[in-house]
Amino acid sequence: MLNRERRGDLLLVLGPLALYALNQQVKTRVTVRVLGDLLRCHANDYLGGIAFAAYLNLILSLSRWPEKRLRRPGELVVLGLLCGLCWECIAPLFLPDSVGDPLDVVAYVLGTLSYWLLWGRRTPV
Repeated sequence: MLNRERRGDLLLVLGPLALYALNQQVKTRVTVRVLGDLLRCHANDYLGGIAFAAYLNLILSLSRWPEKRLRRPGELVVLGLLCGLCWECIAPLFLPDSVGDPLDVVAYVLGTLSYWLLWGRRTPV
């Protein structure tokens, strides 16, 4: 059954996925330089931070360890850093077309903190 926490997390998985799909369609058509660069280079990483935090908490809420959900900003910063470091530092070692970008790590962290602002701070610790 989807309780309030699970519904919120599901929404924060599906919403960023829909925005990702939209961004994939429009990011190359944007002519405003700063906005275009932001959409092409960092927006998907930001959305990924939101979606991954929500996905992890959704999985934890369905597991035997629902009390392990990430609810504190510090926990979410660590999650964003770990995601960003994996994708931006480790993935380029194995994926020839992948390029690391330190600003993407910042985007992941901002995404996980946005998850907390949008939903995490509304759930009891």
